[in-house]
Amino acid sequence: MAVDTVAVPSQAAVDDDSPKGSMEGDGNDGKGDGGGGMRMIEGHVHFAASVYLQQKVRAVGGTTDSWYRLFTPEGVEYPFRDCDKTGKLAKGEHVLVLRSKVAVQRYLERDGATEEELEKMEAALAAAKVMAAAEVQVKPH
Repeated sequence: MAVDTVAVPSQAAVDDDSPKGSMEGDGNDGKGDGGGGMRMIEGHVHFAASVYLQQKVRAVGGTTDSWYRLFTPEGVEYPFRDCDKTGKLAKGEHVLVLRSKVAVQRYLERDGATEEELEKMEAALAAAKVMAAAEVQVKPH
């Protein structure tokens, strides 16, 4: 499988300390279900629809931080539209990052996600937790 890398645009205007990544993929529709393999954002796992999840475990305390973002198939980040930071409907308000699974589920339910897509989100969350835990284990203390 060929891998394309596209830089994610800077979001300097956003008060967001979360890490950014790059898009890797095979040119499918960005939903992670194309014949050539799952499309990935560096450091993220596909969560649902165009939503990607990145998690980091804090070195002190073991708290896991989560960042949910929307990306186009070309790797361009775009905001959750008409949405507040909790995923609730907020006409005219747009946020680049949601920080909880519940917020993303609220947004996707409004956006027409199916039950099957919501179940896939649970599996993606479990995969992200494994990735985050493995990252902490390989870092020297």
